[in-house]
Amino acid sequence: MRARAQGKLRKLVGTAAPTRSKLERDFRALLREHGLPQPTSNGFVEGIEVDLHWPEHRLIVEIDGYGTHDHRRAFETDRVRDQRLLVAGWRTARVTDWQMTELRTETAGRFVALLRPPA
Repeated sequence: MRARAQGKLRKLVGTAAPTRSKLERDFRALLREHGLPQPTSNGFVEGIEVDLHWPEHRLIVEIDGYGTHDHRRAFETDRVRDQRLLVAGWRTARVTDWQMTELRTETAGRFVALLRPPA
């Protein structure tokens, strides 16, 4: 018989995820708060490493912190990646820390729609 996580441990296990940034953890918390499914973190899609994704929805989320995406090369590279993934049948949604704070409810609502069960 396998042991099951109980109480505080169960909550911790449900929130733990191999993320690389506070913004990714904040986004996962937003999803949990709204009962939305948790994505795979830092996986590869079509040979491209992505921040978060849901294979069953063919949906990718890139968390864009201004500090790492505030120059021309990153801006252009991100758009090329998005186009390559779109050609392969994947949608990419870009989420910023501002969206998770100032537009939290609206952002959650968009992901409710994006994560509806596939038809």
